[in-house]
Amino acid sequence: MEATQIILIVFIVLLIVLYPILIYSRNKKENLRMQEQTNSLKNGDKVLTTNGIYGTIVNIQDEHERKVVILETGDETNKGYVAVDAFAIYRIFPDESLSPQEDANSSEQSGQEEQGANIEEEHENKNDEEQTDESLSQNQEDNEEDSSNNSSDEDDDGTKGEE
Repeated sequence: MEATQIILIVFIVLLIVLYPILIYSRNKKENLRMQEQTNSLKNGDKVLTTNGIYGTIVNIQDEHERKVVILETGDETNKGYVAVDAFAIYRIFPDESLSPQEDANSSEQSGQEEQGANIEEEHENKNDEEQTDESLSQNQEDNEEDSSNNSSDEDDDGTKGEE
């Protein structure tokens, strides 16, 4: 066997051994983060589930080695309750003064502000292009006038007149 074949085999064996170890450590970190988030849940927290449901935690129940969270959804006139597994909580909103609807509205407003800024920038770019086009056409007119003035200075035989 050549040295390159040995190196290739060693490299493949290392990949086969290291890949599961790296995946396991990554999954372990993610599981720890999810466990910490699940343990930090409390009544009154505003949350977003992995299914996209916004709600407020009204009750947390421990059932057979799992946590079930009861969420209140909807508004004052149309309330509803949903029971979800605690691991289905995707995000906890830290600031209780900011409800999920306000959070969505603030991100929508910032998106509208960005869109307005982009429109203004496009308008400015268009004006710059128009000014550039005008200056180019003015330069072409000036060049045409200069060339016509130069041709009028020439005599009929094609040479410049001398006096």
